Formats: sequence, C-alpha cells, structure tokens
Amino acid sequence: MTPDGNDTATLQAAEDIRDIRGLVQIPSPTALLPWLLLGAAVIAALVVLVRRRRARPETPIPPDALALAALDRARAWMTPEHAEKFATAVSTAIRLYIEARFELRTSRKTTEEFLRGAAQTPIAGLTDHVSGLEEILRRMDLVKFARAPLEEQEMDGLLAAALDFVRATRPQAESSS
Repeated sequence: MTPDGNDTATLQAAEDIRDIRGLVQIPSPTALLPWLLLGAAVIAALVVLVRRRRARPETPIPPDALALAALDRARAWMTPEHAEKFATAVSTAIRLYIEARFELRTSRKTTEEFLRGAAQTPIAGLTDHVSGLEEILRRMDLVKFARAPLEEQEMDGLLAAALDFVRATRPQAESSS
C-alpha cells in the first residue's frame, strides 16, 4: 500500500495503460502491384538468361591446341636445375594429348606398358610415330625417376620433337569441295 491508501499494483497497471494511437494506413493491393510486376519481370529475365547460358554449347578446345599450349608453357622450365619439372610438363602434355586424340589410356600406365600396347594395337596416325614418341618418353622418364641430368640443348631438342609429334598427328582439317 502507498501512503495515500492506493494499492501499488493498481498504480502500476494505471501507468501501463496508454492512450490509443491513431489509425494505421494499410496500403491498397493496387499500390503494391507495380512492385510485384517489377519483381516478376526481374525473375523472368534471370530465368531466360540462365536457360540461354545452359543451352549454348561450349566449343571444346581441340586436343592438339591444348597440347601445344602445354608444351609452350613447359619452356619456362628449360634450365638444367628445373629438368625434372620440364620432363614432367612435357610428358604430361604428350600423354594427355594421346589420350584425347587417340582415345588411348596412358596416364595410368608406365611408358613400357603404353608402348607395348601401342605396338600391339596399331592405331591410325600413331603407329608411324611410336619410335620417336618412345625416345621422348623414355628420356623424360630417366629425368623424372632416375634424376638424370638434362642440358638446355637436349631440352630444346626434346621439346621440338614433342611439338613435331603433336603437329604431325593432329587431325587434318577437312577440305571443302
């Protein structure tokens, strides 16, 4: 109780009651219509863009272009101290090219297994180049696995041989008659 005889709970309840606020204006549905239409148009435009992007076929890069680019990047490793990186880059480029161009698995095979398979199953376009390919891959294996030295002149010759192999075995463009 308070000194004037009122109950404390009654006073707190009286302070808690506040006067009524004014009316709240609710926007009419027609005022929201332009915003809804704009949102629907944005969503429709995004759907159309996504569908067009998915429908557009990507032009695959030919295997020989990929191999030539990878061999060109291998030039950065043409120093005796980077011989192992050079050998890895060149042999990887050649093996990936053979897989893509001739549809022949090479990445999970040793050089011996790959060359034996290439000799047993003649593949048009590859058979004539197996001896040169064997020389490149065996030399790269010596550098990668036996840490054999490789001088810049020898690197230059091996890179030239790899480039020649790719250029000689790439598919010939069909002439239009």
